[in-house]
Amino acid sequence: MSADVATSPQLDELTAIRERLSLADRQARVLRREKEVLQTRLDRALGTSRLLQCFASAGAGAAAPPPEPACYLVFSESNMGSLYLHWSDAPIDGALGSFVPKVPAPRFKFTVNGGRFEICREVGGPKIKRFYEGWAYFAKTARAHEGRLTFLSDVPKVPVALYLNDEQSNVVRVRMGAAVSLEGVRAVAVAPALAVGFEALTMEARFFQQVGDRIGASIALDGGGDGTAETLQPLQKTSTDAAPRAVSPRRRSSSGEPPSPGKAWAGSASVAAARV
Repeated sequence: MSADVATSPQLDELTAIRERLSLADRQARVLRREKEVLQTRLDRALGTSRLLQCFASAGAGAAAPPPEPACYLVFSESNMGSLYLHWSDAPIDGALGSFVPKVPAPRFKFTVNGGRFEICREVGGPKIKRFYEGWAYFAKTARAHEGRLTFLSDVPKVPVALYLNDEQSNVVRVRMGAAVSLEGVRAVAVAPALAVGFEALTMEARFFQQVGDRIGASIALDGGGDGTAETLQPLQKTSTDAAPRAVSPRRRSSSGEPPSPGKAWAGSASVAAARV
């Protein structure tokens, strides 16, 4: 009896040890499985990292494609505010808009006057409407060259909104940074950014132009529906602010030379109509 009493605590201790060993063994198996999973994840992560490094190295070694020669709309503070067409082989910092002509432009456009041709001047202050008209003229020039128009930035003091009116009479606002095709566009309107008037989803083209002229500026790209776009005549020095006259393309100057950027153009558009 005394022997049984003496061995009972030992048996309990042995049982407890076996249970702890069994538990430790189970925990070890769990830890081994977790280790295997973690090792697999680590291997995958290292492989992905090496792959990304390879791509980065390949990308760093590859030369970026050169920018395409393009025409930019540029604002200058000179002459009480001026808008220029600037033909350039490289992007122009601070440009308001751009387009790449479908057919490469002749090189004289990039060399005469450094590629800068004045559209209009005195676009600030009470003659702010000229600013919108200059923007509209730039859009018309993009259409003439079958280029995609890109709205790049605003003049901080004169933020604008660009609207297109297409063959289905849809009214489309051009998002900044987006390149849009002007194929099939009947008219373009440029208005103050916060102006109201173009909330409708559709508008008849001539009503669209009337609204654009009332709050900013607009210009037809379809020649009033006859399929021939208007051409604005060069405006001579005068003290009036009469609207520019649309003339037949056959009466357009055939010289191809841009007007002198030093001239002041009268008329509400103050737009140079040389073929630039």
